[in-house]
Amino acid sequence: MAEWQRVLKPGGRVLFTDPIIVSGPLTDTEIAVRSSAGFYLLVPPGYDEQMVVQSGLRLLAAEDRTRNMAEIAGRRRAAREKRALALRGIEGEQGYETQQEFLRVASVLATESRLSRFLFVAEK
Repeated sequence: MAEWQRVLKPGGRVLFTDPIIVSGPLTDTEIAVRSSAGFYLLVPPGYDEQMVVQSGLRLLAAEDRTRNMAEIAGRRRAAREKRALALRGIEGEQGYETQQEFLRVASVLATESRLSRFLFVAEK
């Protein structure tokens, strides 16, 4: 965020989302599955807002988009199930099952509001 603050022109805006705000209890297995796709920094509610202010930007909007995350993960998983044979051929059995489990866990955690996604808009 400090880099965004540095490169933005005065009045310039940045929009970003944080898909892993910890908003409820998580098991170690759920954390492992949800973070299996790369590097993730799981943060508590309010962390992003604090970092925006500390970086010298002004927070314009913070919107809860958790419901969208739950719906999209569920729809994506269902669409993949319809094409399971082809996807297993491309991804392999393990790759296919890993992705399906990722989407299942993402949908469950969002539906239960235990892991939330927020959209932020900040301005220099």
